[in-house]
Amino acid sequence: MARLGLAATALAAVRCGSESPSRPLATDRSASAGPAPRRRPPLPTAEPLMRVRIFRARGTERRVGVGESGQRLAVVATDEGARELRAPVRVALAAEGWTITDDRGERLAVAGLRPFELERRGGKEPFLKVGSRSYPGALRLVARHDLEPGAFDSTS
Repeated sequence: MARLGLAATALAAVRCGSESPSRPLATDRSASAGPAPRRRPPLPTAEPLMRVRIFRARGTERRVGVGESGQRLAVVATDEGARELRAPVRVALAAEGWTITDDRGERLAVAGLRPFELERRGGKEPFLKVGSRSYPGALRLVARHDLEPGAFDSTS
């Protein structure tokens, strides 16, 4: 029995000495100094750009009318530059790309599914009418083929 007690004491001493402490010792300088100070990112110089979805084209409603009679609208596609049309315009999306038709029946095709913007040109108020509501700024149209073919969202 005495041998068992001596062996257990020796094993406990070896075991305790082989493990490192789970928390730093009080004499460790890094533990007493506290956390290292963190640098904060610089403050933004401008307001963030926020877009709000104002229209979603799904199911049988896959066209949207934009603008009021007499307005001039610019279709801004990143690669093609801008092209002016007379409002109101009708926007639709097919598998091959966008179709924009103005009030005179002139059609403009924007190839592919990449987003584009409609901006108002001229006039005193920079508002675009979508349905029965008016929105400030440009209207961005984004294809949503991930939801269903021909679906798109309009954001302002």
